[in-house]
Amino acid sequence: MPRTLYAIRYTIVCIALVLLCIYSSSCKAPKPLTVESVSNVRMMQDPPFLVDVQFHNPNKYAIQLKHADVEVYMNNTHLGQMRLDTLITAPANSSFILPVGLKIDLSSILPNIGQLLFNKTIHIKLDGSIKAGRKGVFVTVPLHYEGDQVPQKMEMDLMNGFRK
Repeated sequence: MPRTLYAIRYTIVCIALVLLCIYSSSCKAPKPLTVESVSNVRMMQDPPFLVDVQFHNPNKYAIQLKHADVEVYMNNTHLGQMRLDTLITAPANSSFILPVGLKIDLSSILPNIGQLLFNKTIHIKLDGSIKAGRKGVFVTVPLHYEGDQVPQKMEMDLMNGFRK
C-alpha cells in the first residue's frame, strides 16, 4: 500500500513540474518596441509640448503600455522628459503612432534655438524605458532611439500654439 501512495505523489510532482515549465516558458518578456520616427511637435498647455512618436511592436501579440519614462536629447543636449501615464494597447506586429507629452527644460532649449532655425537636420536621441505586458503582467523594457530629423517649418498661432 505505501508504494502506491509514493507512486501517486511521484506522478503529481512530475505533472506539476511539467506544468510549471510550460507556464514559465509562455511568460517570457516582450521584445522591446522600436521607435521609427518622431514628428509633429505641438505646443499645448499641459503638458507644454506634445510629440507624435511612431513605434513598431515586433511581438506576435498585442501588448499594453502602462508607463513610459524617457529622456530626450537634441544634438546631444538634454532637452527634457517624455512621460506616458495612461494604458495604451499596441497592436501585434505593426506600427502605431502615440502622442506623448514632452516636458522641456527651457534653459536647455534656449541655446539651441539657432540650431532649430538654421540646421538642416537635428539629431534626436530618446533613452529610457516603458512598462509593457499583457494579461496584467508588466515588465520594464528598454527604449532607445537615435536619428536625424528634418525640422519642419512651423508658424506661430497664438490661439492654437504651433501648427504646420
